[in-house]
Amino acid sequence: MKNSKLFFLGIALLLFVACDSGLSLQQYFVEKSEDPNFLSVDLPSSILGLNKSELTEEDKKTYDSFRKLNVLMFKYSAEKQLVFRDEKSVLKKLFSQPKFNTLMTLSDKDMNAKIMYLGDDDAIDEVIVYGDMKNTGFLVIRVLGDDMNPEQLASFASHLKNMKFDAKELKDSFSFLL
Repeated sequence: MKNSKLFFLGIALLLFVACDSGLSLQQYFVEKSEDPNFLSVDLPSSILGLNKSELTEEDKKTYDSFRKLNVLMFKYSAEKQLVFRDEKSVLKKLFSQPKFNTLMTLSDKDMNAKIMYLGDDDAIDEVIVYGDMKNTGFLVIRVLGDDMNPEQLASFASHLKNMKFDAKELKDSFSFLL
């Protein structure tokens, strides 16, 4: 009887340790998409508006590895000061998990930005861009893809300066923060 209790206790402990009970970024997006303090927008990769005929074969491959962008925005107001602080704290804790690999961090007196990724160094599944500005709000962008290559992403980034966006669509999507 004692051995069976120890066995079941061991199984329960193993299951508890094996399960990741921490909040994932995807869960955070889902929860906050229903919160009136947030604006959540899903954008297809086609929003980049690149003419694929002008891309190199390598850049086409990189472009095709993008699936979509998830954008989550919180607009700051004096009435929401505590919520703003608490949500930034939740995200800071979330991004401190070892699975988030930091590519770059930028900081100014009123602004912070961080670019991270999930996945292997040679096969990125998700790029995360986080930025916050004092008295403005914060923004989290998830760039979802399949086996995105960091070197190819850097090369591809040079084409982004030639993007042709539908200005009305972008203005409507991001007017929440304006």
